[in-house]
Amino acid sequence: MEGIKSPLKLANYRPEQEQIFRIYTYNEIIIKNEFPKDIDIPEIFKTRDEIRPYETKVKVLGKKQGNFFACESEGFLKVGNSGSPLFDDNDNVVGILHGGNPDTNMVIFQYADIITRLIEDSSK
Repeated sequence: MEGIKSPLKLANYRPEQEQIFRIYTYNEIIIKNEFPKDIDIPEIFKTRDEIRPYETKVKVLGKKQGNFFACESEGFLKVGNSGSPLFDDNDNVVGILHGGNPDTNMVIFQYADIITRLIEDSSK
């Protein structure tokens, strides 16, 4: 990892219960395309998927095993959102979204300590 530059700053503290963080991720939206009624268009062209940025907040509920934390999200996150960063009020990366229960607002994240350790181990 030597020589890799990133604008992201990693938080150097362990998250605590009740802290609020921001998640930036994406939402897939299906949009119906409008066509004149007298034109015969194949079904595949009548809708399209569009990916849009999505921001929501999470509240730390407590520590789980290792460096994992349970959170409650203001919005529903989807399969594929894993790996999205969690930011504090100073725009430091506090952790990475790891998973959750589908169709609920309960999520798990791994705090940034793991990233710091990976960077340190790779430079040895």
